[in-house]
Amino acid sequence: MSDDESIDRYEVSLVRGDVTGAVVVDGVRVLATVDDELVAVERSTSWLRGATSGIRGVAQVDGGTLVLVDDGLVSLADVVSTSPLDAELDAVALDGTEGAAVVMEAEGVFAWQNGRLRELETSGARRGVGANGGMVWVASGGRVYGIEVGTWAVVDRIRMRPDRVRVDAEGTLWTTDGDTLERGRDAWVFPEDIDAVQVCNGAWVHSDGRLWRVGETVRATDGMDELWACDALGRALVTGEDGLARVSDGRPIGFVGVPAELDGDTPFSLEVTGDGLADVAVDIDGKPIKLEDMAATIDALEWFDGADHLLSAAVLYDDGSEARAETTFRVADLGQVGFATGVEPIYDAACSDCHADGTETELAGYDNWVESFDVIVSMVEGDAMPLGRDPLTGAEKATIKAWGEGGFSP
Repeated sequence: MSDDESIDRYEVSLVRGDVTGAVVVDGVRVLATVDDELVAVERSTSWLRGATSGIRGVAQVDGGTLVLVDDGLVSLADVVSTSPLDAELDAVALDGTEGAAVVMEAEGVFAWQNGRLRELETSGARRGVGANGGMVWVASGGRVYGIEVGTWAVVDRIRMRPDRVRVDAEGTLWTTDGDTLERGRDAWVFPEDIDAVQVCNGAWVHSDGRLWRVGETVRATDGMDELWACDALGRALVTGEDGLARVSDGRPIGFVGVPAELDGDTPFSLEVTGDGLADVAVDIDGKPIKLEDMAATIDALEWFDGADHLLSAAVLYDDGSEARAETTFRVADLGQVGFATGVEPIYDAACSDCHADGTETELAGYDNWVESFDVIVSMVEGDAMPLGRDPLTGAEKATIKAWGEGGFSP
């Protein structure tokens, strides 16, 4: 493995102290145990609760966060989830998907769901775990087991004996065996055995006392003691002599909270994240979006028209350099539209002047809308109504149609 090309490293110091564990949640946020305390690291550091031991893993379950420390499973709502593993935890990893978690103990693999643990059907001591897309992959007893989340049934077995298993955002397996990292038919050989690997937009590898970035090329940097995790922007979470730091290959910038497809019946939160940001200007299809502390709440319904929308951010870094980030999203579904919350506000704003109670073409109230639904859709789709006013927006038209197609919910 050649390291002729070194990483163009951009490093941000996060927390100073004795770091015994660190993980990434929600794509970019960091939880760490530092000097026997559990802290959250975002734009600043905040203490969450006392911790008597290091973090072994973390999972997002049912809208909350479970943290696994040596003493057991702990939620960030200060509720301890007791389990038979509380006194036996050893070399534990935790991975979350679809409201469930996987807990690995020295001699077994367990599923955690709805506060209960069940042992999964694998043989032999555990050797690695990864999860993505409703599947959990466990390396155990000379095989890699594919386990379906929810049913917890083994649906696939692959004969291989890796040291570690990781799964990337596309559901691709990455495995290590001694000094070799493999992804499908791709393989990379390092100077010494691999101590740790994390995958995100490629992979980060700790080997030979160095931190390696595996992407289109492989590059290395010195000075890292531990590789803990990596985030949605491809930044590595590491510890060195001074404490916890985040290392990136260059200066990445990205959006958090914007999946490729959104439901239109609820707002979504948008956050622009990166290192060394001084100012950010965001727009959707050229329409400016107001940010507060690099974040905004977006009404997805406004963008429900069946088209892809371009979300752009013009970024100014604190050293005066500039960059631009872009992504696309589509509002694919309105969910269940109700008359009172979805349709009636449109009537009040655009129709009530001409179609109030007592008028010849009265449309006030649920019953009138159900009775006249086909005519209303025809008129608003052709922009014949509202008369003498701006046509309804694509989102407003879609809301009316979705209400009828969904069964005229009150």
